[in-house]
This record gives sequence, C-alpha cells and structure tokens, in this order.
Amino acid sequence: MSALFFTSPSAESTLAGPERHWLGTLAAGPAMAAWNLDVGVDSITRCAKILAMIPEVPEGEYGANYLHRNLREAQADRARFDEQAKHWRPGTPMTFRYDTASLHRTVEGLRIRLGAASSHETTFHVAGEDVNAANVLLNTALAAGADPIRLAAKLYGWHHTLIPGKHRAWIADIIDAGLHGAGYRSGMRWDGIAAMLRANNTEPVVTSHSTGHAFPSAYLAGMYPPMPDGVDEDDWTAYDQLPEEVRRAREDAVAAADEAWEELDDREQFWKALTGLLDSRPWCRLTPDTLAGETFGPAITAYDLLAQDRDARIRAAVEQRRTR
Repeated sequence: MSALFFTSPSAESTLAGPERHWLGTLAAGPAMAAWNLDVGVDSITRCAKILAMIPEVPEGEYGANYLHRNLREAQADRARFDEQAKHWRPGTPMTFRYDTASLHRTVEGLRIRLGAASSHETTFHVAGEDVNAANVLLNTALAAGADPIRLAAKLYGWHHTLIPGKHRAWIADIIDAGLHGAGYRSGMRWDGIAAMLRANNTEPVVTSHSTGHAFPSAYLAGMYPPMPDGVDEDDWTAYDQLPEEVRRAREDAVAAADEAWEELDDREQFWKALTGLLDSRPWCRLTPDTLAGETFGPAITAYDLLAQDRDARIRAAVEQRRTR
C-alpha cells in the first residue's frame, strides 16, 4: 500500500500506507449515501436511474457489460414476481417467491463501481458531457463533508498537494478533528504529521505518495524533455511504438537531466521541484478558500446527477469550468 509523504525543505513525515487508502473510503462516504444503494423496495428504480447515465459496452470476454445485464435480470425477476403476485389470493398458499439474487448482484456491482477503488474506471454520459465518476465521488465529499472529509478527498485524490507555510497549523487542526470523531485512525502516524506541521509556519509542505511521482524530482522540476509529438504524458504504450532512435534520444536526455538533478543539494531540489509543481498544477494549494472551493474537474456531485434539473446543472458546471 502506498504511503503518503509530507515533505518540507527541512523535514519529512509519513502517513502509513493503509491510512492513505482508508482516506478514499472516508471520501466516498457522502457520495455512497447520496446514491442510496441499499437493497430496498425502490432499489431497481434507483439502479436503473444511475445506470441510464453509464453507457453500455460490448460484453467482451469477461462480461464487461455486467452492470446492465444484472439490471435487466433483476427487472425480469421483479416483473415475474409481480405477475405471479397478481394471481395470488390471501389465505391460499404462496407457491412462488421473489428471487432477489439478481437484485443483490446489481446493487453490489454498482456500489463497487461507484466506490473509491473503481470509480475512476466509470464514466457518466449526461447532457452531452462525459463525467468521470471518481471526480463526482470526490466532489460530493467536498460539497457535503466536514473539513476532515474534504482533506481526505484532496490527499487521496491528488498526486500532490501544497500546504503553504501559514496554513500548516490549520491543516494540523483538521487532522486533530479527524482523529477525534471524523474517521482518521490512531496508530497511523497522524500525530507525527500534525507535530511536523506545527513545528514551522514559514516553509511549505508538499504531499506525495509512493505509487505516484516522487517529490521532489527532476520530473516535477520540469527538467525532463517533453514526450515526442503525438504521445500523451504517461502513454507508455504509444511511446513504445516510436522508432528506436526517437526513444533513445529522449532517454539520453532524461539521463542527462537526472545527472544534473543529482548535482543539486536537497534544498535546491525542493524549491526547483516546487516551482515546477506550481507551474503545472497551480490548483493544488490547500487553503481555507480552496479546500472545498477547488474541485475535481467541473463541480459536479452525485446530488447534481440525481436532481430533477440534472442536465441544466451539468451544463452550468462544465461551462463554469471552461470559462475560469
């Protein structure tokens, strides 16, 4: 499990790997409550409403369209039960039953796909727009959660966050609140992180996790050459298909950048990487204004997707994001 690092020019503290993943569970709470996917009398209707926003895909070798297939089976099982129930008379033996196995498969499959671990694999198509389900999950936490839940969403959802020096104690206070009733778990090194944050009010702190890009690094400092034309960042499949001489030239340039990076001392590395981070991700600051105000993509929540005026809300959120 990936640990979460809090790094300043003069100190570093680490959150235990299991707790970083637990932050995703905490952040998912408001969205999962909004989806209301408990098994009940209106579960099929609720699942159908959500799945109407998720395009069907070919079944493929592993039954990729299982969500919609499960829903159709659940609808058929319910319709069969309702038809049989119409002919039953009180006082006579009930020789039929409602088989809820398909309903439970539908609900559980949708809960998993909309949860923290799998939501990034799911896309809603609404009002002519593609909306990432992971962004919806995290934005719902920002809209409905207390500050510890909002912080959980940011620490879990972004590869890096920047805590300005003057806001370090404020983040430490949120951590304390998280430990006292908001779901943060003891024994996960939160106390050491809060102490490290309070130890200085001038140096910035940058978070990073062990399965993402390290901080500081030559990559974040902008010292690496860009990907060749036509190849997106981190699209290594396309990169591997480039001519060998193109790949070799870039790899030589990366090696030269790494050598130049190693010649810098620790503080130089920190500040150079921080400059590059802010150039590429100026929105990653954690402040009282941005903790809830800086959203994940357009500010679309689960509440918006379930609203009567859904399409108008989606268009407004997308347009607001485009005109920032």
